[in-house]
Order: sequence, then C-alpha cells, then structure tokens
Amino acid sequence: PDLPFWQEETVLAARALVVVPPFCVKTCQLEIDHYWSAFQKIHQKSQPLSLPELSKDILTPDILDTKVSPHGIKLTAPLSFIFFLNLHLKTATQVRWVLLEKKLTDYPKLFNLAKQVPWKNILQKKHLTELRIKVVTQGSRLKIEKKINKTIKDAIIAAAKQQNLKNTSSHATLASDGRSENSIKTIKTNVDQKTDKSHDFFHLYVYIKNDICTLSLNT
Repeated sequence: PDLPFWQEETVLAARALVVVPPFCVKTCQLEIDHYWSAFQKIHQKSQPLSLPELSKDILTPDILDTKVSPHGIKLTAPLSFIFFLNLHLKTATQVRWVLLEKKLTDYPKLFNLAKQVPWKNILQKKHLTELRIKVVTQGSRLKIEKKINKTIKDAIIAAAKQQNLKNTSSHATLASDGRSENSIKTIKTNVDQKTDKSHDFFHLYVYIKNDICTLSLNT
C-alpha cells in the first residue's frame, strides 16, 4: 500500500532504508535480527521508546519486515526501532526514515506530496536552518534537480506555516540547497576553516525513479 503509515498524529509503523555496502548486507541483516530481539525485550520491560516530538508514538513490536534492495535493506518496523537501529548498527552507513512514497508526474503533485508530510511531528522551525535537500532523479518526467529542490523547499515552508511549527521566526527560509538564506555566511566560514559540519544538518533525500518519488530523512 502507499505510504504513509500515519493515523492522525500517531505513528503505528514506519518504513526505512538501511543504506549498507553490498558486501555487508548479510551481516547487516543479522545485526537487525539481533537488535530486533533486544528491542522486543526492552519493550516488554519498559514503556515504548519514543521521541519528544512524537509523544503519541505507539509501537507494535510484532511488526518487522525486511527486504534487500539495490540500495540496501528496506525495513518496515515501529518508528522507535528505526531510531534504535540508527544508534546501534555498525555495518550501515545511514538509516533513512521513509516519509512518503508515491507515483507522480508533475511539479504541483510533488509540491502537494511534500506538503502533506506532518512536519510538525518531525521538525521544529529552528530546524529549517539545518535542513539540506539532496535530489536524485532517474528515468522520470521530473528531470531538473534544481527545480525539484526548489519545489520541495517551497512545500516545506508552506507546510511549516500551515502546521504551525514552533521555536523560530516565521520568516525562516531555505536556500536552493536546503540551507537558511541567513545561515549561508556562517556555513561558508566553516568551509573556509575546513571544518566538517555535515552532522549538524538534517538531510532530506528526494529519490525519483520511473516517476516513483520517495522522500526520506536521514535519522
């Protein structure tokens, strides 16, 4: 079925892409199985793990589905388990939370797709200055990466106003690569000093292949 796994503000389950080198896939699958057992034991002994901004997160610890893909391992599991994996997996390079996945063929539909994500449960307004958008498109009618980037950016800004995100100015805007316009100078200074600040940002991945668009957030 089409994503998302949202019911009002409650996350029952979520999808993720565990990015892992091809030679580590089997090892990573064993890791996931191991941590799933550990996660279930923790769940039985305590309250469900949750994020502060997802306070209504309800776990269903009997749900776990994995499938090997060209890019790693696709996973369906409780959202908190996805974040649990992000903390513990040793073979994975990234654990991406898949927010939405849908077929689309034009930019208005892309805008609406990104806007319908419940950003208020994921980001605060202050995070808009820490969000970078990365685009990859293959074999799709949406081919212009800069236009895709701008469409996603505009959708997030519109959603931020509509969903009443908190904790920063309502005038916060994103640059063409997902940065805040007024944060560019600071970032350039960091680059000049050869300081890697990539870990300070939220990375939103927009992957469009054969007109199927996937939005995922690096956890």
